Amino acid sequence: MVEAFDDIRFEPEDVLDLGDTLLGTAVVRGTGSGSGVPVSAQLVQVVRLRRGLVVWQRDFGDRSEALEAAGLRE
Repeated sequence: MVEAFDDIRFEPEDVLDLGDTLLGTAVVRGTGSGSGVPVSAQLVQVVRLRRGLVVWQRDFGDRSEALEAAGLRE
């Protein structure tokens, strides 16, 4: 993904602390390296921790899918 952009920025929006699981939402912004077209997309990550270390992480484009992976529903 990084190679596809001349510049790429991850702008955090919020983090939901669920104990051993974190659900973070960010907006990814960048400019296409070949096209010069500006791009903006939502990214939702679910991270599971064990003793303070990341043991599992998955990216989602949809918050409801991320919530389900975290064991929650909207």
